[in-house]
Amino acid sequence: MVALFALAAAALCWPGTCVTRVIPGAGGCATKSRPDCAANARDSGPYGAAAVFDVFAACLRAGLSPAGAASAVATTQQGQVAAFFGRVSDLLSLGVDEGTAWTSAEGNPETDAFIRAAQRSARAGTPLAEAVSELAAELRQTAKDKSAEKAQRAGVLIAGPLGLCFLPSFMCLGIAPVVLGLAYQLAQGELL
Repeated sequence: MVALFALAAAALCWPGTCVTRVIPGAGGCATKSRPDCAANARDSGPYGAAAVFDVFAACLRAGLSPAGAASAVATTQQGQVAAFFGRVSDLLSLGVDEGTAWTSAEGNPETDAFIRAAQRSARAGTPLAEAVSELAAELRQTAKDKSAEKAQRAGVLIAGPLGLCFLPSFMCLGIAPVVLGLAYQLAQGELL
């Protein structure tokens, strides 16, 4: 019984789960635990970035402002792209205009296309959610193409070692007995 309480206390006091952040504009005190900064700084990859962009687009479609959507994404997601949205959310909450807030946090290759779409949307007044959804689909397709390319390259690269391993055994077990048998029969004069 004491061990169970000790395990529960250890799980509750685990580092990285004690920091919470309030989601502004979510209609209440919605909080979500965030991992520590070291875990948040890890690269989420193109699929993680696409998921973050999808969450942002869903927040925009649900009626949140870009500042509220950025804050919600920063609170609920992980990775460099979510950290980008956290910086943008902080800047927007300080009163910085959207164009400046989006460009001040650039530097990640996955967010550069998003920044261009956000600037275009801010200038033209077009809905940002559609552009972000298209960007997420494009990131997924690019990642899928790169994965297929790597798989094809691996198939080509594995042929060399397999050839080096199996060619000598094929020579010894397949061709050499036939050649030796023919040579023996020629030496005996049986084939002529």
